[in-house]
Amino acid sequence: MLFEDAPIAPVYQSSRAQLISPRVKGVFVNPFGATYEYKWADVGEE
Repeated sequence: MLFEDAPIAPVYQSSRAQLISPRVKGVFVNPFGATYEYKWADVGEE
């Protein structure tokens, strides 16, 4: 009876697969707005 009265809502979670060089430092991932912030990003030596 509970399942007959309950609404069904889809559950969605986005994901992304990517490769980032270990030489790249300072890239921030934002929870809202633009996905990545490169303002303080730097490419260093290995």
